[in-house]
Amino acid sequence: MADPVELAVLGGGGRLGQELKRQRPEDVLALTRRDCDILDVDSVRDALHDYLPELVIHAAGYTDLPWIETHPEETWACHVEGTLNVVRACREHGIPVMYVSSDYVFSGRKNGGLYSEAEFADPLSTYGRSKLISETIIRTLYPTPYFIIRTTMKDREWRHKRAPADMWISPLLREDCARLLLSFADGAVRTDHFVPFGLYHIGGVRTNVLD
Repeated sequence: MADPVELAVLGGGGRLGQELKRQRPEDVLALTRRDCDILDVDSVRDALHDYLPELVIHAAGYTDLPWIETHPEETWACHVEGTLNVVRACREHGIPVMYVSSDYVFSGRKNGGLYSEAEFADPLSTYGRSKLISETIIRTLYPTPYFIIRTTMKDREWRHKRAPADMWISPLLREDCARLLLSFADGAVRTDHFVPFGLYHIGGVRTNVLD
């Protein structure tokens, strides 16, 4: 058994996982798929048993939206079945979990304004549906405290060749999102910084994607 860690990030090889590690290298253990395969519940159990984190940040999953829409079975396996495995293992060890969800759980058909946590989720895409089902798994099957964080992230430079003119988002820079996630995490593991568990939306200024 390794030394216990404060925060274990599933999906630690991704851009968000690496940013969390960069900001808090002494507290964050970034677990890649090789370290912890969420498609294998025994792999998750073994990783949690070895490191005994105070909180698990579940950031594993696909983010390439065009690929996801043409690979629904792989997406379902990773997002839904993988989250179920994470929930089972965390429940067995009594470890709180933070799930990084998405604004894609909403259709975007709301006429102006921002979505609140109390509003009905109505995803249109494979990605959004898989994230919402994963949220439901955590909320209904997980008796230990949890965070569900709905957000959207962006890089400092737009990485795509085109952008829709009629799409509005409230994005955070990846480093700002990581900073906020760590603040929520501190609320779970540190006595001097309490944050109630539950569902939260975090985002930046509402803007047109074309801008």
